[in-house]
Amino acid sequence: MKNYIKGILLGFICGLVASMLWVIVYVYVGFISALCAIPIAKGIEFGFKRTNANVDKKTPYIVATLTILIVLTVCFLLIPIFMLFKYGYNVNLYNLNILYQDGEFMSALIKDSLISVLFAFLGMWSVIKQLKLEANPEVYQEQLRLQNEYNETIKDIFIKNKSFTKETGIPQDEINVMMKEHPELLRTWMTLNQRGLIKKAKKSFYYYPSLKDSKPKTKKIE
Repeated sequence: MKNYIKGILLGFICGLVASMLWVIVYVYVGFISALCAIPIAKGIEFGFKRTNANVDKKTPYIVATLTILIVLTVCFLLIPIFMLFKYGYNVNLYNLNILYQDGEFMSALIKDSLISVLFAFLGMWSVIKQLKLEANPEVYQEQLRLQNEYNETIKDIFIKNKSFTKETGIPQDEINVMMKEHPELLRTWMTLNQRGLIKKAKKSFYYYPSLKDSKPKTKKIE
């Protein structure tokens, strides 16, 4: 329970740190920076896990609550404070109250906060999905097992075809057929492609780095 409370507190602090780019861009660059709210949930997750707090079924709801709380804190407290500091005013309750009474300023702030909540939830979606898996160890382990199996299966395809360079790539038409026959591999393929392990050369694909000396660990797709 002690680690759980520490996890919530450190998660909140790390989420605030992750929101600083958003504050700086909004105040000093001068345009809506709602996209910068996306990393908040990741910051919360990082802080929560740093305390070795137990990830359970309540954790995703904690992350969601802290995300909303941080967005509201940034919009209605940190941004006004930074605005006062930027224009050389003393940061105190009196000057903050003057800002809060400025209808135009508050209207813009409320509008930006709604947009920021939307983007924060976009960033939170993948974090919550991962936490839900971790809260169910059996499901999480099975997910990892399948992910590793799909990784190895795709690697084995390149090993079988000796496709390690642009000149020896697998034609895109063959890859399209394979993905239609084995749609469960598509997500893993896209991940490997984003990580730069699968390279595209004109109308073919090859694996990088070279796997010439690797041995297949799972059954190949014929």
